Amino acid sequence: MKCLDDDQAVSWLEFPWVEKKEHIDVFVFSPRHKVVFFIEAKRLSHTKKKQEIIRDIKRLHHDDKQFLHDNGVTEYESEYMVALSDVWLETKWKRLMPEWWCGRNNVSEQVTAHGLLTTPDSSIHSSLVGTNWQQSTSFAYWMGEHCKSVKNYCLLMAALKI
Repeated sequence: MKCLDDDQAVSWLEFPWVEKKEHIDVFVFSPRHKVVFFIEAKRLSHTKKKQEIIRDIKRLHHDDKQFLHDNGVTEYESEYMVALSDVWLETKWKRLMPEWWCGRNNVSEQVTAHGLLTTPDSSIHSSLVGTNWQQSTSFAYWMGEHCKSVKNYCLLMAALKI
């Protein structure tokens, strides 16, 4: 919110999504920049969570945005999806996650220098059928380089204009 430099910007946690049974983890609207951000976050602790973040990302591509207008969000020109995940690189499956997230052989050297990664059988790119995740900006950041008490912890982020 602070980075937007917009006194009129609003954020809403657990913003109601289309069918009120669902929500977006964080919603941000900046009237100054005429932009909305949909933010989803998951800790990748087991296979189920991997499928949940895929479902959440796909859900953000809903064509009917009338529910935004119903909640007073109007006059925006751009929409961005931001996906955040974190993972403790303590098991073989979890060591697959940075490369699964960023695409095969596309993880930053800062993370691969840690030496624990395993090559996954697939990537989020291939799992997100119908979503052009190839156009996303994906990052993996290994915390251990700067914080020795969390040496096997990795943050994952991706942003995509939708």
